Amino acid sequence: MSNIPDRESIVHMQTARRVPITLVKGLGTKVWDDEGNEYLDFVAGIASDSLEHSHTQLASINSEQSH
Repeated sequence: MSNIPDRESIVHMQTARRVPITLVKGLGTKVWDDEGNEYLDFVAGIASDSLEHSHTQLASINSEQSH
């Protein structure tokens, strides 16, 4: 099954209504969906609010530590 929303409905507990978009990219405080629309990310996530998406310094540190 390659359709992400359909797969998610099977494997995730449906405790809240989901917004019908599929986010495919994040950079800083912005995210993009699979149709190229850009959004500001105001949704709380694990560290994404305070550390941003794809933070270059954190990615570099993580890469160094994983080797």
